[in-house]
Amino acid sequence: KSWAADALHIINEVTNGPLIIIGSSMGGWISYVIAEQIPDRVQALIGIAPAPDFTDEFLDHMSTEQENQYHSDGYFTAPNEYSDEPYIFTRTLIEDSRECFLLGRGIAYDGPVRILQGKLDNSVPWKKAQRIKDALSSNDVEITYIKDGDHSLSAPDNLSLLKATLLKFMQ
Repeated sequence: KSWAADALHIINEVTNGPLIIIGSSMGGWISYVIAEQIPDRVQALIGIAPAPDFTDEFLDHMSTEQENQYHSDGYFTAPNEYSDEPYIFTRTLIEDSRECFLLGRGIAYDGPVRILQGKLDNSVPWKKAQRIKDALSSNDVEITYIKDGDHSLSAPDNLSLLKATLLKFMQ
């Protein structure tokens, strides 16, 4: 919850007027939380492999070693395919995140939402995009599946798609 509150604080301190929020992975989750809190300012949301509620999914798939580390040290690590440094998941993140779960209760945002999701994403299963669409109150939700896209969607053609998606909202 502090991560979402921090993001909202920054938005309120450095911006004014309408927003188009783009969030990738956990940033996608944060964007949905923010859109619920300031829906009058959020014109549109673009999610790149958005990952709402992912923290409990990690707990369900922890190895014995990760479980032991979590209980003894208050955090556990997971491999990061984009860096030599592992992801670090703290007990605080896991516990606070439960207050921001969205998929089970629904996402109260009625503006346009675009989700870009790679079919080869090893971090966020591509089927989660449909769960997000179903949870949103908006009737203007489009999912674009990228057949050869991974979690980062950072290939030149993926970035071109993101740019085109953003530009449609700026017209």
